Amino acid sequence: MPQYAPRQVGTPDNSDSSEYESDSGPASVGVSSISQPTVLNGRMPQHEDMEIIWRLQLENQTLKNNNRALGETNKTLSANQRRSSSSTQIPDELKAFDAELATFSRKYGIIAEMFPPMHRILKLPVPKPPPAILSGSRYATKSAEELCLVTELYSLLPDHLHRFVPTSHFQSLKLLGQSSSMFPPVLFTRQEMDLTMSTVFGNWEPLAKAIRIVMFGKNSLDIVGWPRAKCNARKWGITSCTPGLLAWGWVAGELSLDTSFTKDGVGARSRLPYAAMFTAYKQLWVMLWEEPRIISIRQKIDTHVWQSSTSNVAASEAEGEDFTSDLMRLALANAGRKDSDSPTINEDPAPPTTPTSPIIDTPVVIAPPVPPTVPAITPATSPLDQATETIINPVPRSAT
Repeated sequence: MPQYAPRQVGTPDNSDSSEYESDSGPASVGVSSISQPTVLNGRMPQHEDMEIIWRLQLENQTLKNNNRALGETNKTLSANQRRSSSSTQIPDELKAFDAELATFSRKYGIIAEMFPPMHRILKLPVPKPPPAILSGSRYATKSAEELCLVTELYSLLPDHLHRFVPTSHFQSLKLLGQSSSMFPPVLFTRQEMDLTMSTVFGNWEPLAKAIRIVMFGKNSLDIVGWPRAKCNARKWGITSCTPGLLAWGWVAGELSLDTSFTKDGVGARSRLPYAAMFTAYKQLWVMLWEEPRIISIRQKIDTHVWQSSTSNVAASEAEGEDFTSDLMRLALANAGRKDSDSPTINEDPAPPTTPTSPIIDTPVVIAPPVPPTVPAITPATSPLDQATETIINPVPRSAT
């Protein structure tokens, strides 16, 4: 049968094969001999190409997976760039000391530096031997001031926390220009502005009460024996005032009209230069620390706050820049004198009436700022509420 003829091609018998070829004719022989090698040659390259394509596809998929992973990583880094920059990353080991660091941070912010130092200062090593931080020499140069600042910080922290100081991220604050408004009448004896600055810090009673409140609580002013074990003074081991604590008391307890500050230490509402105020007050306390009048004032404050006569403490602090104003010069010259000593007066008689004098703004500070200060220190705006309100406005109290 003709349909079975092709089956004879695969027979091993040569005679049958030749017979088939003779029956098929020469055309069939040519097609058979050419088509089989062509198919074989076509299959071999096709198999190799598929294998190569398969390998390329695997490599391509691997690259896509890598790119996808890199893309996810970049998205994560981009999303967290502002929140987790290199300067604010906290080591994992630091998290174990969160509670302890929080306690010492608050202590440092109240008794040492109300506003944090610059981060580059925190990277400075403590010199050996450490400099005297309760000495006017700390302001001799800018570098000496910075070394005393970091020395003071290390002196307040336990040894096991020292290694974290260079990694801390404090906000850098700039010192604002000096102004006579930095010394309102409430700082002076009888709350009267003294042009010679010899009675600055003379109104110590409200300052002592403000410090007692922050150290022992509000009830410590009225209840005998109120201080408890959990008060700040006992938690921090503080038994006497430091220059930073005295400066903090004025700024936070008596002069604060704001509940928030800008990064430059300026009141959000009042626009008062709190950072500059704190720096100026602290520098005065440090440089006048051993002057007779200042010793007498801080002894009275220590006695009122801690009910003891202790008057010295191994910590002080300050950060200043260019204190060249007349008020600062007069305060440094006169504020440490005894009341019986003759104060230094301004050598130039014209400043009280000269428009260009730095003291010309003093009359503005004497009267206008006082009325808004009294109602501003209320439970809603001051951390010392009732106590400081009574302290700052003694006249209504006596009248009633």
